[in-house]
Amino acid sequence: MRPLTQGTDEHDAGLSRDGKMLVYSAVCFRQSPAGRNGIAERDEIGLLNSVREQGSGIRISVVYLDFEQLGTSTVRPVLLGVLSARVARAINAGRFRVYLLEPRLAPAAVASRTCRVADLATALEETLAQEGPIVTWSAHDLRIVKKAELPQRLVQRFESRWVPALADVRRWKSRLYPDSTLPAPANAGGHALTVYMKAIGYDVPRSPAPGHAPDWLRHVLARLEAEDGNYRALSDRAKRHCHALLADTRHDCYGMRAVYERACRELALEKAYRQTTYRIEMDGASYPIRIGRRHGALDTALRGGRATTWACVTAYNPQSETRPQRENRQRDAELKRYLRARTIRWHPMAGVGDAGHWAPEPGVLAIGVSRARAERLGREFGQAAVVWGRVGGKAELVWCNRLQHVKRTPPASAW
Repeated sequence: MRPLTQGTDEHDAGLSRDGKMLVYSAVCFRQSPAGRNGIAERDEIGLLNSVREQGSGIRISVVYLDFEQLGTSTVRPVLLGVLSARVARAINAGRFRVYLLEPRLAPAAVASRTCRVADLATALEETLAQEGPIVTWSAHDLRIVKKAELPQRLVQRFESRWVPALADVRRWKSRLYPDSTLPAPANAGGHALTVYMKAIGYDVPRSPAPGHAPDWLRHVLARLEAEDGNYRALSDRAKRHCHALLADTRHDCYGMRAVYERACRELALEKAYRQTTYRIEMDGASYPIRIGRRHGALDTALRGGRATTWACVTAYNPQSETRPQRENRQRDAELKRYLRARTIRWHPMAGVGDAGHWAPEPGVLAIGVSRARAERLGREFGQAAVVWGRVGGKAELVWCNRLQHVKRTPPASAW
Protein backbone atom coordinates (compact mmCIF):
# COMPACT_ATOMS: atom_id res chain seq x y z
CA MET A 1 0.00 0.00 0.00
CA ARG A 2 1.33 3.43 -0.80
CA PRO A 3 -0.01 6.79 0.39
CA LEU A 4 -2.39 8.18 -2.18
CA THR A 5 -2.62 11.82 -1.18
CA GLN A 6 0.53 13.51 -2.36
CA GLY A 7 0.18 17.24 -1.96
CA THR A 8 1.57 20.18 -3.87
CA ASP A 9 2.82 22.17 -0.90
CA GLU A 10 5.95 24.16 -1.67
CA HIS A 11 7.80 22.26 1.06
CA ASP A 12 7.14 18.83 -0.48
CA ALA A 13 10.17 17.05 -1.87
CA GLY A 14 10.54 14.05 -4.14
CA LEU A 15 12.84 11.26 -3.06
CA SER A 16 13.62 9.04 -6.01
CA ARG A 17 16.04 6.15 -6.22
CA ASP A 18 16.30 3.66 -9.09
CA GLY A 19 12.92 4.79 -10.35
CA LYS A 20 11.15 3.88 -7.11
CA MET A 21 9.29 6.43 -5.05
CA LEU A 22 10.34 6.20 -1.41
CA VAL A 23 7.95 7.68 1.10
CA TYR A 24 9.54 9.34 4.08
CA SER A 25 8.89 12.40 6.20
CA ALA A 26 11.53 15.04 6.42
CA VAL A 27 11.93 17.92 8.81
CA CYS A 28 11.21 21.12 6.93
CA PHE A 29 12.47 24.63 7.60
CA ARG A 30 11.04 27.99 6.78
CA GLN A 31 11.80 31.59 7.63
CA SER A 32 9.86 32.68 10.68
CA PRO A 33 8.56 36.25 11.18
CA ALA A 34 11.42 36.81 13.61
CA GLY A 35 13.89 36.20 10.81
CA ARG A 36 15.37 32.92 12.06
CA ASN A 37 14.90 29.39 10.82
CA GLY A 38 12.36 27.30 12.66
CA ILE A 39 10.60 24.02 12.19
CA ALA A 40 7.75 24.48 9.75
CA GLU A 41 4.44 23.86 11.50
CA ARG A 42 2.83 22.39 8.44
CA ASP A 43 0.70 20.08 10.58
CA GLU A 44 0.31 19.03 14.19
CA ILE A 45 3.52 16.97 14.23
CA GLY A 46 5.67 19.66 12.62
CA LEU A 47 6.84 17.30 9.87
CA LEU A 48 6.76 17.28 6.12
CA ASN A 49 4.24 14.51 5.67
CA SER A 50 3.98 13.86 1.95
CA VAL A 51 6.48 13.39 -0.83
CA ARG A 52 5.55 13.05 -4.45
CA GLU A 53 7.15 11.04 -7.19
CA GLN A 54 9.22 13.20 -9.48
CA GLY A 55 12.51 12.99 -11.29
CA SER A 56 14.21 15.78 -9.38
CA GLY A 57 16.58 13.46 -7.51
CA ILE A 58 16.30 15.63 -4.39
CA ARG A 59 18.01 14.17 -1.33
CA ILE A 60 17.25 15.27 2.20
CA SER A 61 20.12 15.05 4.70
CA VAL A 62 19.75 14.88 8.46
CA VAL A 63 22.46 15.22 11.12
CA TYR A 64 22.09 13.11 14.28
CA LEU A 65 24.02 14.20 17.36
CA ASP A 66 24.72 12.49 20.68
CA PHE A 67 26.72 13.79 23.67
CA GLU A 68 28.46 11.65 26.27
CA GLN A 69 29.14 12.97 29.77
CA LEU A 70 30.89 11.76 32.91
CA GLY A 71 27.55 11.60 34.71
CA THR A 72 24.19 13.25 35.21
CA SER A 73 25.59 15.68 37.79
CA THR A 74 27.58 17.55 35.15
CA VAL A 75 26.53 19.04 31.83
CA ARG A 76 30.07 19.30 30.50
CA PRO A 77 30.30 16.99 27.46
CA VAL A 78 33.34 14.74 27.08
CA LEU A 79 32.72 13.53 23.56
CA LEU A 80 30.24 14.07 20.77
CA GLY A 81 29.00 11.58 18.17
CA VAL A 82 27.80 13.04 14.86
CA LEU A 83 26.10 11.07 12.08
CA SER A 84 25.26 12.75 8.78
CA ALA A 85 22.93 10.63 6.66
CA ARG A 86 20.46 11.02 3.86
CA VAL A 87 16.87 9.98 4.27
CA ALA A 88 15.95 6.76 2.43
CA ARG A 89 19.50 5.43 2.35
CA ALA A 90 20.47 2.11 3.94
CA ILE A 91 20.15 2.40 7.70
CA ASN A 92 23.88 1.65 8.21
CA ALA A 93 24.95 4.26 5.66
CA GLY A 94 26.14 7.75 6.50
CA ARG A 95 29.22 9.58 7.68
CA PHE A 96 29.98 9.10 11.38
CA ARG A 97 32.51 10.99 13.48
CA VAL A 98 33.36 11.16 17.19
CA TYR A 99 34.71 14.43 18.57
CA LEU A 100 36.88 14.03 21.65
CA LEU A 101 36.01 17.22 23.53
CA GLU A 102 37.89 16.50 26.78
CA PRO A 103 41.61 17.35 26.34
CA ARG A 104 42.61 14.49 28.67
CA LEU A 105 40.92 12.09 26.26
CA ALA A 106 42.88 13.33 23.23
CA PRO A 107 45.45 10.47 23.23
CA ALA A 108 42.58 8.02 22.66
CA ALA A 109 42.08 9.44 19.15
CA VAL A 110 44.34 6.67 17.84
CA ALA A 111 41.69 4.12 18.85
CA SER A 112 39.58 4.77 15.75
CA ARG A 113 39.78 6.59 12.43
CA THR A 114 36.39 8.15 13.22
CA CYS A 115 37.90 10.13 16.15
CA ARG A 116 38.83 13.79 15.97
CA VAL A 117 40.15 16.00 18.78
CA ALA A 118 38.34 19.33 18.98
CA ASP A 119 36.73 21.72 21.41
CA LEU A 120 32.96 22.02 21.53
CA ALA A 121 32.83 25.24 19.49
CA THR A 122 34.85 23.72 16.65
CA ALA A 123 32.79 20.52 16.71
CA LEU A 124 29.53 22.48 16.48
CA GLU A 125 30.87 24.73 13.71
CA GLU A 126 31.78 21.68 11.65
CA THR A 127 28.42 20.10 12.41
CA LEU A 128 26.57 23.24 11.34
CA ALA A 129 28.51 23.25 8.08
CA GLN A 130 26.65 20.07 7.10
CA GLU A 131 23.24 20.12 5.43
CA GLY A 132 19.96 19.37 7.10
CA PRO A 133 18.31 19.66 10.50
CA ILE A 134 20.25 18.64 13.61
CA VAL A 135 18.39 15.92 15.47
CA THR A 136 19.13 14.97 19.08
CA TRP A 137 17.16 12.58 21.25
CA SER A 138 15.85 15.10 23.75
CA ALA A 139 16.08 18.66 25.04
CA HIS A 140 18.94 17.57 27.32
CA ASP A 141 21.39 17.97 24.43
CA LEU A 142 20.21 21.51 23.77
CA ARG A 143 20.71 22.34 27.45
CA ILE A 144 24.30 21.13 27.17
CA VAL A 145 24.93 23.53 24.30
CA LYS A 146 23.21 26.44 26.05
CA LYS A 147 25.14 25.97 29.29
CA ALA A 148 28.51 25.71 27.60
CA GLU A 149 30.68 28.79 27.26
CA LEU A 150 30.02 29.37 23.58
CA PRO A 151 29.47 32.45 21.41
CA GLN A 152 25.80 33.37 21.54
CA ARG A 153 25.56 33.46 17.77
CA LEU A 154 26.79 29.86 17.59
CA VAL A 155 24.18 28.75 20.13
CA GLN A 156 21.44 30.54 18.20
CA ARG A 157 22.48 28.91 14.92
CA PHE A 158 22.46 25.51 16.57
CA GLU A 159 19.06 26.03 18.19
CA SER A 160 17.53 27.26 14.91
CA ARG A 161 18.26 23.89 13.30
CA TRP A 162 17.76 21.69 16.36
CA VAL A 163 14.98 19.07 16.42
CA PRO A 164 14.17 16.90 19.48
CA ALA A 165 13.43 13.40 18.17
CA LEU A 166 11.74 12.20 21.35
CA ALA A 167 8.76 14.55 21.01
CA ASP A 168 7.73 13.10 17.65
CA VAL A 169 8.70 9.54 18.61
CA ARG A 170 6.44 9.65 21.67
CA ARG A 171 3.61 11.00 19.53
CA TRP A 172 4.20 8.17 17.04
CA LYS A 173 4.13 5.56 19.78
CA SER A 174 0.96 6.88 21.44
CA ARG A 175 -0.93 7.41 18.19
CA LEU A 176 0.02 4.32 16.23
CA TYR A 177 0.80 1.76 18.95
CA PRO A 178 -1.37 2.71 21.95
CA ASP A 179 -1.78 -0.95 22.95
CA SER A 180 1.99 -1.44 23.44
CA THR A 181 3.62 -0.59 26.77
CA LEU A 182 7.35 0.06 26.70
CA PRO A 183 9.46 -1.36 29.53
CA ALA A 184 11.30 1.03 31.82
CA PRO A 185 15.00 0.06 31.91
CA ALA A 186 17.01 0.23 35.11
CA ASN A 187 18.54 3.63 35.82
CA ALA A 188 16.70 5.22 32.87
CA GLY A 189 13.35 6.68 32.03
CA GLY A 190 10.61 4.88 30.16
CA HIS A 191 11.46 6.88 27.05
CA ALA A 192 15.16 6.04 26.91
CA LEU A 193 16.52 5.69 23.39
CA THR A 194 17.56 2.07 23.97
CA VAL A 195 13.95 1.12 24.75
CA TYR A 196 12.77 2.40 21.38
CA MET A 197 15.75 0.87 19.57
CA LYS A 198 14.76 -2.55 20.91
CA ALA A 199 11.09 -1.90 20.15
CA ILE A 200 11.74 -1.40 16.42
CA GLY A 201 14.13 -4.35 16.28
CA TYR A 202 17.35 -2.35 15.89
CA ASP A 203 20.19 -4.81 16.41
CA VAL A 204 22.73 -3.39 18.84
CA PRO A 205 25.85 -5.59 18.93
CA ARG A 206 26.87 -6.83 22.33
CA SER A 207 29.20 -4.38 24.05
CA PRO A 208 32.87 -5.44 24.25
CA ALA A 209 32.86 -4.47 27.94
CA PRO A 210 30.29 -4.59 30.77
CA GLY A 211 29.10 -1.39 32.38
CA HIS A 212 27.93 2.02 31.21
CA ALA A 213 29.45 4.93 29.31
CA PRO A 214 30.22 7.19 32.33
CA ASP A 215 32.04 4.30 34.04
CA TRP A 216 34.06 3.57 30.90
CA LEU A 217 34.92 7.24 30.54
CA ARG A 218 36.14 7.58 34.12
CA HIS A 219 38.24 4.43 33.84
CA VAL A 220 39.86 5.45 30.54
CA LEU A 221 40.63 8.95 31.81
CA ALA A 222 42.13 7.58 35.03
CA ARG A 223 44.34 5.12 33.15
CA LEU A 224 45.46 7.75 30.64
CA GLU A 225 46.47 10.01 33.51
CA ALA A 226 48.36 7.15 35.16
CA GLU A 227 50.21 6.40 31.90
CA ASP A 228 51.06 10.07 31.20
CA GLY A 229 48.72 10.16 28.20
CA ASN A 230 50.20 7.14 26.46
CA TYR A 231 47.21 5.30 24.97
CA ARG A 232 49.27 2.36 23.75
CA ALA A 233 50.43 1.71 27.31
CA LEU A 234 46.86 1.22 28.57
CA SER A 235 45.73 -2.15 29.85
CA ASP A 236 43.55 -4.34 27.65
CA ARG A 237 40.63 -3.61 29.98
CA ALA A 238 41.03 0.16 29.56
CA LYS A 239 41.24 -0.22 25.77
CA ARG A 240 38.10 -2.37 25.77
CA HIS A 241 36.33 0.36 27.70
CA CYS A 242 37.48 2.94 25.16
CA HIS A 243 36.22 0.87 22.24
CA ALA A 244 32.97 0.17 24.08
CA LEU A 245 32.49 3.91 24.56
CA LEU A 246 33.04 4.64 20.87
CA ALA A 247 30.75 1.77 19.82
CA ASP A 248 28.05 2.92 22.24
CA THR A 249 28.15 6.44 20.83
CA ARG A 250 28.03 5.14 17.27
CA HIS A 251 25.02 2.94 17.91
CA ASP A 252 23.20 5.70 19.78
CA CYS A 253 23.46 7.82 16.62
CA TYR A 254 22.52 5.05 14.18
CA GLY A 255 19.79 3.76 16.49
CA MET A 256 18.33 7.24 16.91
CA ARG A 257 18.23 7.55 13.14
CA ALA A 258 16.45 4.20 12.76
CA VAL A 259 13.85 5.08 15.40
CA TYR A 260 13.24 8.62 14.16
CA GLU A 261 12.97 7.69 10.48
CA ARG A 262 10.48 4.93 11.22
CA ALA A 263 8.41 7.25 13.41
CA CYS A 264 8.38 10.04 10.83
CA ARG A 265 7.66 7.67 7.98
CA GLU A 266 4.74 5.96 9.69
CA LEU A 267 3.23 9.23 10.90
CA ALA A 268 3.35 10.44 7.30
CA LEU A 269 1.79 7.22 6.04
CA GLU A 270 -0.96 7.40 8.65
CA LYS A 271 -2.02 10.81 7.42
CA ALA A 272 -2.03 9.61 3.83
CA TYR A 273 -4.04 6.49 4.66
CA ARG A 274 -6.64 8.60 6.45
CA GLN A 275 -6.96 10.77 3.35
CA THR A 276 -7.85 7.76 1.20
CA THR A 277 -11.24 6.26 0.37
CA TYR A 278 -11.35 2.47 0.06
CA ARG A 279 -14.10 1.67 -2.45
CA ILE A 280 -15.66 -1.79 -2.26
CA GLU A 281 -17.53 -3.38 -5.16
CA MET A 282 -20.00 -5.97 -3.85
CA ASP A 283 -23.07 -7.48 -5.55
CA GLY A 284 -23.36 -4.62 -8.02
CA ALA A 285 -23.11 -1.88 -5.38
CA SER A 286 -20.21 0.37 -4.31
CA TYR A 287 -19.39 0.98 -0.65
CA PRO A 288 -16.86 3.70 0.33
CA ILE A 289 -14.81 3.11 3.49
CA ARG A 290 -12.96 5.78 5.45
CA ILE A 291 -10.72 5.15 8.44
CA GLY A 292 -12.33 6.26 11.69
CA ARG A 293 -15.91 6.13 10.38
CA ARG A 294 -18.84 3.72 10.62
CA HIS A 295 -20.36 2.30 7.45
CA GLY A 296 -24.01 1.40 7.89
CA ALA A 297 -24.70 0.38 4.29
CA LEU A 298 -21.71 -1.98 4.23
CA ASP A 299 -22.74 -3.41 7.61
CA THR A 300 -26.19 -4.21 6.26
CA ALA A 301 -24.73 -5.95 3.22
CA LEU A 302 -22.32 -7.97 5.35
CA ARG A 303 -25.01 -9.04 7.81
CA GLY A 304 -26.86 -10.53 4.88
CA GLY A 305 -23.90 -12.83 4.37
CA ARG A 306 -23.56 -13.49 8.10
CA ALA A 307 -20.20 -11.75 8.27
CA THR A 308 -19.10 -9.70 11.27
CA THR A 309 -15.54 -8.60 10.41
CA TRP A 310 -13.63 -7.49 7.31
CA ALA A 311 -10.26 -6.14 6.19
CA CYS A 312 -9.10 -4.00 3.25
CA VAL A 313 -5.82 -5.48 2.02
CA THR A 314 -3.68 -4.85 -1.04
CA ALA A 315 -0.57 -6.59 -2.31
CA TYR A 316 0.50 -3.57 -4.35
CA ASN A 317 3.60 -1.53 -3.51
CA PRO A 318 4.86 -3.37 -0.39
CA GLN A 319 6.25 -1.10 2.35
CA SER A 320 4.85 1.85 0.34
CA GLU A 321 7.57 1.66 -2.29
CA THR A 322 6.27 1.97 -5.83
CA ARG A 323 6.80 -1.26 -7.79
CA PRO A 324 6.46 -1.94 -11.53
CA GLN A 325 2.89 -2.51 -12.67
CA ARG A 326 3.67 -6.05 -13.83
CA GLU A 327 5.04 -6.99 -10.42
CA ASN A 328 2.04 -5.43 -8.68
CA ARG A 329 -0.39 -7.43 -10.82
CA GLN A 330 1.48 -10.62 -10.02
CA ARG A 331 1.36 -9.83 -6.32
CA ASP A 332 -2.37 -9.07 -6.56
CA ALA A 333 -3.02 -12.43 -8.23
CA GLU A 334 -0.97 -14.17 -5.54
CA LEU A 335 -3.06 -12.49 -2.81
CA LYS A 336 -6.29 -13.72 -4.37
CA ARG A 337 -4.92 -17.26 -4.74
CA TYR A 338 -3.89 -17.12 -1.08
CA LEU A 339 -7.42 -16.18 0.00
CA ARG A 340 -9.09 -18.79 -2.20
CA ALA A 341 -6.81 -21.52 -0.87
CA ARG A 342 -7.99 -20.64 2.65
CA THR A 343 -11.66 -20.27 1.62
CA ILE A 344 -11.69 -16.60 2.68
CA ARG A 345 -14.37 -14.72 0.78
CA TRP A 346 -13.37 -11.43 -0.80
CA HIS A 347 -14.67 -8.60 -2.96
CA PRO A 348 -12.72 -6.14 -5.16
CA MET A 349 -11.42 -3.00 -3.47
CA ALA A 350 -9.60 0.10 -4.73
CA GLY A 351 -7.87 2.78 -2.67
CA VAL A 352 -8.51 6.26 -4.06
CA GLY A 353 -6.60 9.24 -2.68
CA ASP A 354 -8.40 12.51 -1.99
CA ALA A 355 -5.94 14.56 -4.05
CA GLY A 356 -6.27 12.32 -7.11
CA HIS A 357 -2.56 12.28 -7.96
CA TRP A 358 -2.47 8.49 -8.20
CA ALA A 359 -4.45 5.91 -10.09
CA PRO A 360 -6.68 3.80 -7.82
CA GLU A 361 -4.73 1.01 -6.10
CA PRO A 362 -6.44 -2.39 -6.36
CA GLY A 363 -6.91 -4.76 -3.44
CA VAL A 364 -9.58 -6.83 -1.75
CA LEU A 365 -12.11 -6.65 1.04
CA ALA A 366 -11.47 -9.92 2.88
CA ILE A 367 -14.56 -11.14 4.73
CA GLY A 368 -14.64 -12.74 8.18
CA VAL A 369 -11.03 -12.14 9.24
CA SER A 370 -10.07 -11.17 12.78
CA ARG A 371 -7.95 -8.14 13.52
CA ALA A 372 -4.94 -10.35 14.26
CA ARG A 373 -5.41 -12.32 11.07
CA ALA A 374 -5.74 -9.12 9.02
CA GLU A 375 -2.47 -7.91 10.52
CA ARG A 376 -0.75 -11.19 9.63
CA LEU A 377 -2.20 -11.07 6.13
CA GLY A 378 -0.84 -7.58 5.56
CA ARG A 379 2.54 -8.61 6.92
CA GLU A 380 2.56 -11.70 4.68
CA PHE A 381 2.26 -9.43 1.65
CA GLY A 382 4.74 -6.82 2.85
CA GLN A 383 2.27 -4.09 3.77
CA ALA A 384 2.92 -1.38 6.32
CA ALA A 385 -0.74 -1.34 7.38
CA VAL A 386 -4.24 -2.66 6.57
CA VAL A 387 -7.71 -1.29 7.25
CA TRP A 388 -9.87 -3.50 9.48
CA GLY A 389 -13.41 -3.26 10.80
CA ARG A 390 -16.34 -5.08 12.33
CA VAL A 391 -20.04 -4.69 11.77
CA GLY A 392 -21.30 -1.73 13.80
CA GLY A 393 -17.81 -0.40 14.50
CA LYS A 394 -15.45 2.15 12.98
CA ALA A 395 -12.85 1.30 10.36
CA GLU A 396 -9.40 1.04 11.97
CA LEU A 397 -5.88 1.41 10.64
CA VAL A 398 -3.88 -1.62 11.79
CA TRP A 399 -0.07 -1.55 11.55
CA CYS A 400 1.56 -4.77 10.43
CA ASN A 401 5.10 -4.29 11.76
CA ARG A 402 4.58 -4.71 15.49
CA LEU A 403 6.82 -3.24 18.13
CA GLN A 404 9.05 -5.76 19.88
CA HIS A 405 9.92 -6.32 23.55
CA VAL A 406 6.72 -4.60 24.72
CA LYS A 407 3.68 -5.59 26.77
CA ARG A 408 0.51 -5.50 24.69
CA THR A 409 -3.05 -4.77 25.76
CA PRO A 410 -5.43 -6.18 23.11
CA PRO A 411 -7.79 -3.48 21.80
CA ALA A 412 -11.43 -3.87 22.75
CA SER A 413 -12.39 -4.27 19.08
CA ALA A 414 -9.99 -7.18 18.42
CA TRP A 415 -12.45 -9.98 17.88
